[in-house]
Amino acid sequence: QYYMRTEELTGDKAFWWAIDDFFKTVSNPNEIIFKNPKEIMRTTLLTIAATLITSTMMAQFRQGPQLEPPPEGFRPASTNIFLADYPAVNQVTREAIFKVVAPTARQVQIDIAGKKYDMTKDTAGVWTGMCDPQVVGFHYYAIVVDGVRVTDKNTRTFFGSNWEMSGIEIPEGPEGDYYRFNSVIPLGQVRSIFYWSELNGHTSTINVSTAPVIAREVYNAVTGFGSVTTTAGAQFTTAGPFDQVDQLDVTGDFGPLDIACAISGNALVSGSKVVADGYSAGDTLAANFAACARGGEVLNGDLDFTLASFGRGAGSTFFVSGSVTETELIRTMGGSCFTGSGSFETSYDSMFTSAGIIYVEGFADTFDVAAGGRSQHLTGAGNSAEIQVAQQPVTVVRSSWGTISSDDIAGSYNYESLTPAYFSLRMVALDELTLRLDIDLDGDSTIDEMLLTSWATLAYDDWVCP
Repeated sequence: QYYMRTEELTGDKAFWWAIDDFFKTVSNPNEIIFKNPKEIMRTTLLTIAATLITSTMMAQFRQGPQLEPPPEGFRPASTNIFLADYPAVNQVTREAIFKVVAPTARQVQIDIAGKKYDMTKDTAGVWTGMCDPQVVGFHYYAIVVDGVRVTDKNTRTFFGSNWEMSGIEIPEGPEGDYYRFNSVIPLGQVRSIFYWSELNGHTSTINVSTAPVIAREVYNAVTGFGSVTTTAGAQFTTAGPFDQVDQLDVTGDFGPLDIACAISGNALVSGSKVVADGYSAGDTLAANFAACARGGEVLNGDLDFTLASFGRGAGSTFFVSGSVTETELIRTMGGSCFTGSGSFETSYDSMFTSAGIIYVEGFADTFDVAAGGRSQHLTGAGNSAEIQVAQQPVTVVRSSWGTISSDDIAGSYNYESLTPAYFSLRMVALDELTLRLDIDLDGDSTIDEMLLTSWATLAYDDWVCP
């Protein structure tokens, strides 16, 4: 038994039927019979010839002039075709080098941004030219060979000015690193959410980013570190626990003294003083606060203060600086609650109170801030605050900087910000999942920033004490 095709087959059809027949399952392959063997042979020879011609052309293509790699500082443009080294762009100088293989051409030019640049030819017939620094962004260009405009075979083509043209992207220099992808920095996720818009009467889409989570962590850290560093110096204000200790005229080692706080609670204070009236460099104070409430502030936890300087001004004004260590010091004020742990250098200057200004600074090598069960770890942290107390509501302009890592974000972030303590925030609900934040940063009733986010990224109890 054998498989045999009996109809007349010619050309390519005969060839492919023959291939098909070879792969059929037959009991005796030696007895396979093909009709029109001359046609099959002719088709096979044509196929082999086409393969040889193609291979020869590819070999000739590969034997063309070998282009040297781009010089130092230049990289292939992002608009190049696969594996093409030229055009090459220097993202610092914004210059571009072009190469064209045209051995028989008499003149080759680059036409870009309204200017033509002559190219020079080497002994291998490769033309090379460089253009002036270009404006950052995308540019159409053409290669002019003996007066004829053609596209550059090394780049992708783009439809511009009603015909196909070559294009090149001039990237930003180091100043553009802010926008570029950085594998070291986690960028979070962006989700596209569809929702029904009652306003427009149809479905709409918004993109929700997890970037607000990072912004929230930084804001918590900045506000928390500023909060706990400010409270250390505030204990020397009138009727504060450290001011009450000074009124007792104690010297040498003392305590613990049970100091009643202005509204409720108490502070157990111990330490060492050199002089009875006032404080001196080297004096130490250690306070354990238990629901110590005064001036809208409630403290719980431990605070140790070693003074570097102290001075009094007119009325109740004063200046104090020194080293502070806080151990699980919880500060609650205005509905917000922060826990600080760590050491920092601080200064508190109220001698400008007559002008309605208090200056506070704090600097920490390492410090931990916790809010709402989340914690942020700060290194190289700094805080400089100007508190306007002569107007209502009291406002704070704070400069903050450092590096942050936290429970909720991967990696570490450098931050530097100038943050008003008070700004207006309007939330516009879009649906069950999403909302828009309209932010007025400077209190002038003008929306400075609009941010789309999700309800899940905003934890309203972050600053509420447990």
